[in-house]
Parts: sequence; C-alpha cells; structure tokens
Amino acid sequence: MPVTAPPGSWLAPAGDTLARALAPRGRPAAGCSRLLRHLAPGGDLDRAAGLHQQALERSEQLGGWRLAIVVLGNLGLVAARPQELPRRRAVHLRSLHQAESVGERRSVAEMPLELAAVESAAGSAAWAATLSGVSQAIRQDIGAPTAGPDQARLNGARDAAAAALGEEAFSAAHQAGPRLSAEQAVAQAKDGSWPPLTPAKPA
Repeated sequence: MPVTAPPGSWLAPAGDTLARALAPRGRPAAGCSRLLRHLAPGGDLDRAAGLHQQALERSEQLGGWRLAIVVLGNLGLVAARPQELPRRRAVHLRSLHQAESVGERRSVAEMPLELAAVESAAGSAAWAATLSGVSQAIRQDIGAPTAGPDQARLNGARDAAAAALGEEAFSAAHQAGPRLSAEQAVAQAKDGSWPPLTPAKPA
C-alpha cells in the first residue's frame, strides 16, 4: 500500500521546478505532469522519492546546485515513515550544507526548521527548539516568513516540542538558537554532537 503525502505539503508546488530537471529536452510540460501526479497530496511517496532522486542526480550532473537544494529538501519530506527519520535528517542536513556553500539564504533559513520538525518527531524537544531559534533568527535577518503550505505542519512540530519541554524550557532552548549559526549546526551534526534519532513514543 503506497505511503501518501501529508496534506498541505509544499511537494506539489515544487513539482514544476523539479520536473524541468527530469523532462526530456523540449518536453518540460510532459515531465511536469508526470511528476505532479506523484507529488500531489495523496500521491505515492515511494514513487515521489524515486523521481526526486532522479531529479537530484540530473541537477547535479548539470551543475544545478540551487535546484539540488530544493530536491534534497523534498527528499527529506518524502521520507515520512518513522523509521526514516535518520534519512530525513541526513538529506535536510545535506541541503543545509549545500545552501550554505552557495549562499542560498532562503534555504539556509528553511532547513533548520525542517530539521527541528525531525528532532521533535524523534523526541529531542530541546534541540528542536534550538533549531527553530536558528531558523527564526535567519528569517528575521533576511525578511523571509515561513511558506504558507508548511506553516501548519511546522507549527504542529513546534507545539509538540513545547508540550514535551514546557513553555519556559522551550523558550530558553529557542533563545539559544540565534547564538548558533547554520554552519555550526551542520558541524555539530558531523562530529556526532546531535542526539541519536529514535522516533518519539506516543504519549
């Protein structure tokens, strides 16, 4: 039985851009329609993951690093099963590192928030709060609000972390975020400073 995309996901809006990397030369529309069928809410995430992997390989072959950043972010979203949290973290970190390296500040702001959602799902509420603070600080710096389709999903992850910590502890961990750059967050992940990932147990 196929795993389906979460409602309100930004997978579908990204489909047009991604399809251009997959479409045969001269036939972008055909590639787009094929991709969107699998990316729309209710679509098959296994198939979407395969298409995004193709898009990633194609964009890297063509040197489309900014497109690769978007594809990596989507690959993280389609890793939706609880047992896929390590993969989801890994691809979001890779996207963050790539965005840092090419100066793609919007993505640098977005990826810590996606990583915060991963950490919240894994029960690492304090780290989720700190990553949320990293994202907020960068967003305020560049004037980039959270994209509308993602707001409810990311708010849900934030609320879960706040409920697990309590508002006071969450606020303290969140305020530590602006003191941690995205580059430092990636470095900590590489040296093993991040907590191990295991899905949080239902309350």
